[in-house]
Amino acid sequence: MSLEPWDYGFDYEMEIMSQSVRPSYSFKCQQLIDCQFTTKPKSIGPFVVAHRGLHLVARNFNLFMVLSNTAIDNVRGMHQDHEVWCYTPATNRWKLDEGFKLELHHLSIKAFLNTGGNKLLIYFADDENPRIGNGFVVHSIDGTNAIFRADKGVLPRADCGAALRLWQVLYQSERNNPFDYPKGRFNHQVITDGKFIYCLGGGHINMQLHDFKHILTFNLTTHTWLERHTHPDDRMLAENQGYPRARQEFACVQRRCSNGDTEAIICGGQEVEFFSYLSDIWKLNVCTMEWTHLLTACTPLSTYIESAALIRNDCLFVLGGDKDDIWSPIPSVSGVYKMWLTVPKLSELAWEAYSYYNDIEDRDRQELINLGIPSRFVERLPPVEPSSEDDSDF
Repeated sequence: MSLEPWDYGFDYEMEIMSQSVRPSYSFKCQQLIDCQFTTKPKSIGPFVVAHRGLHLVARNFNLFMVLSNTAIDNVRGMHQDHEVWCYTPATNRWKLDEGFKLELHHLSIKAFLNTGGNKLLIYFADDENPRIGNGFVVHSIDGTNAIFRADKGVLPRADCGAALRLWQVLYQSERNNPFDYPKGRFNHQVITDGKFIYCLGGGHINMQLHDFKHILTFNLTTHTWLERHTHPDDRMLAENQGYPRARQEFACVQRRCSNGDTEAIICGGQEVEFFSYLSDIWKLNVCTMEWTHLLTACTPLSTYIESAALIRNDCLFVLGGDKDDIWSPIPSVSGVYKMWLTVPKLSELAWEAYSYYNDIEDRDRQELINLGIPSRFVERLPPVEPSSEDDSDF
């Protein structure tokens, strides 16, 4: 049986990167791999993702990053310029969304994709309705939006409808009540399975952190709180490390398993008590409440304030982070790293190998289909744009 170029994993008619520059492709599961950015002569320079105020979200098979840059000028003084960048794993390039540019006085920003309309939604910390505050996270539950403020008490809110723009308070803590439960926290993460909200990690202003032996949950039906016990990773009990160490400012994503269970994956973070930073990666099955330490996986550096997102084929991406013990306006870690959480289909591996060896950014999409590449992979690529000296994609 003869093999087509697609079967070999590369196209003879396309320019192939020198093997002395790039190592041979090899699949690695549950290991973070550095996504080296590919540059072209038309580039305006390497894309550096060492910024604070960034948030990473995934839509289908691409990533979107909302970036906030602090700028100072004589007219507006200190202000925030917001940009949206799109990253396509198949082309390994970032592209600036010229249609979205905001110059607003917002010091905190969160973004996510609404599951109902697959639309990028952006929330600013000083929105008037509702008044969110600085410490907040956003999640989508059954197509509606929920905001959780935690710097002055956990305040879940649900969007009753995008058209009406009405907000319903699900729960509000009594900040002046010393017996109110639960107490507020910050620098935490949340996930949801549609029935419960799970609050993971985080800490208090008194430098105390929440451990992962107990997870605070919010019942979306009864609007009540409950602390649930988790189970350790039995493989780590001998070393007394069956649970993740308490942390804050860590990355977190959630995924739906093939059996329908919901998992939370946490990466890195900061230990306030010891002023140290973590590189481990764990996952929690919220149906069984069991922790699993991904022993072969770790972030490239012990970092915190990184951002993470999970695309549809169970490939995790981790962006940026900070490893210094002294706060600075710009994080000290840049780059994008990816990790397969499960072994994908062979067709997925073939597509990854093909795009690894070949520069397909400007290749005609129909020609790729004629080579035998399934259209479902070609459709992941951005539209081919006319070349221009002023083009700002790279």
